[in-house]
Amino acid sequence: MNKVWRAMTAALSSLLLLVLTMWGTLGYVFCSWSLTLRYSCAALYLAASLMTILTLRPWRMVRHVLFALSLLVLVSWTLMWPSNDRDWQESCARPAYATTSGGAVTLHNIRNFDYSSEAEYVADYYEKTFMLGELESVDVYLVNWGIEQVSHAMVSFGFGNDEYICFSFETRKEKAEAYSSLKGFFRKYELYCVVADERDVVRLRTNFRNGEDVYLYRMKPVDMKNVRALFIEYVEMVNSLKRRPDWYNALTDNCMTSAFKLARINAATGGGKWHWKIFLNGYADELAYEKGSIDTTLPFEEMKKASHINERAKEIGNDPEFSRLIREGLPGMRSSGSASEDADGG
Repeated sequence: MNKVWRAMTAALSSLLLLVLTMWGTLGYVFCSWSLTLRYSCAALYLAASLMTILTLRPWRMVRHVLFALSLLVLVSWTLMWPSNDRDWQESCARPAYATTSGGAVTLHNIRNFDYSSEAEYVADYYEKTFMLGELESVDVYLVNWGIEQVSHAMVSFGFGNDEYICFSFETRKEKAEAYSSLKGFFRKYELYCVVADERDVVRLRTNFRNGEDVYLYRMKPVDMKNVRALFIEYVEMVNSLKRRPDWYNALTDNCMTSAFKLARINAATGGGKWHWKIFLNGYADELAYEKGSIDTTLPFEEMKKASHINERAKEIGNDPEFSRLIREGLPGMRSSGSASEDADGG
């Protein structure tokens, strides 16, 4: 039995070290350092690992050395600093920030691009003051681009007179840089919070990008004071990222996990606990339905179908009343005048 146990332990540790070696190599290749430094570190790390495997004995010593090399990669990661000073793409070049005075929150650099296609737009920003006492609702957009298990999440706060402001955690990309799901697991992109008019951040996905399905859900908060606290958390996060940049990570610091971290303290009905469906966020609406955090008056599949907004968004276009019109008749949003009643539910 001891021999079997030792063999299993050795096999598992060897598998773990293989994974760590692959992770360490890719971590260097895809990190934010210069091309020469990245490839030099990756080559040296991989060469040292292979030399250890081919020349060192006994195998126990091989595992110890490989583990030490993996720790060296972790130490290297602490030397990879995120930055706000790069040659950014225009869509993420001007980070939003907020100033507060009593119950008033003024958001600056709210993005409101006027698109003619995904890549062609007239850039525009504005600032607006929101009164905390007029905050009425919190909604979640889930954007799916064909992979059932993965969606992009955006959170929108509704104030009186059908005024909405939308927050979207995304990768901050440099000019000529494209998003890669694989690179997103390494220190390649900074974390960026888009603060935008819904005519920008929603219409971009419903009207101009191909193959993206957008669903809109009204959340049922425990209490409106929780919604106000959640909004302040977002405001503070926006200011924090402007002062001190942070890394995006496709697993631990993405659109959904970043939003959930902020929502945990101010959780919606039935929320606040980590669940595997938060990481496989394509199932986030199903999880919210199971916990009663969104409307449950219809069977889930019917409710999800009714919450799909692409066609109505295309019909509405760039109407100034876009945010109000996009919500009319959706589950949990009986009318614009009942927003506060719906938000107080649960």
